[in-house]
Amino acid sequence: MEKSSVLTESSPLPTPAWRPTLLTLYSASGLAIAAVVHFGSYLGTTIQPTNPLFFALHLGVFPAFGLCVFRSQRWQGKRRLFSESEPGHMEELMAYFPRWVFTVAALLFAYTFANFWLSFGHLSTNHGTPSPHEALMTVRAFSGHWLLFYAFPTLYSGFVPADAHPRDRVTAR
Repeated sequence: MEKSSVLTESSPLPTPAWRPTLLTLYSASGLAIAAVVHFGSYLGTTIQPTNPLFFALHLGVFPAFGLCVFRSQRWQGKRRLFSESEPGHMEELMAYFPRWVFTVAALLFAYTFANFWLSFGHLSTNHGTPSPHEALMTVRAFSGHWLLFYAFPTLYSGFVPADAHPRDRVTAR
């Protein structure tokens, strides 16, 4: 019988463990392909923005990241418009992740921001056919974001079990 991931008031915080799911594999596949495309742009050997894979990678982010956002909402406190909102449960959620995840996430966020900022100056300003350099920078700018938006669902779905809930919401269900 599998142990439940639902936290109760008396249960200790979870030990970080890798628990791959179908969403994890989907997101990790997208992350790996995005990394090859992105870092290939530094070598000058990458796909063109007109390639169907470019479009597929761009659209593929939405199911992965959308499910990640949907599943993570249970860890947020209830928001109220005219009264005090409930606090969130981020400390409990963070217990599912090993410490290195926070460093990797922060570095990836900073890299994505810097990459986009540096790539933005090289993007095409005309509406004609972009030059090879402009096409390369377009791929680099987009694929840098794909890294971030595939990495978060990979980490979230890989470490947080689908049935995990905050402690005080167990009795309310």
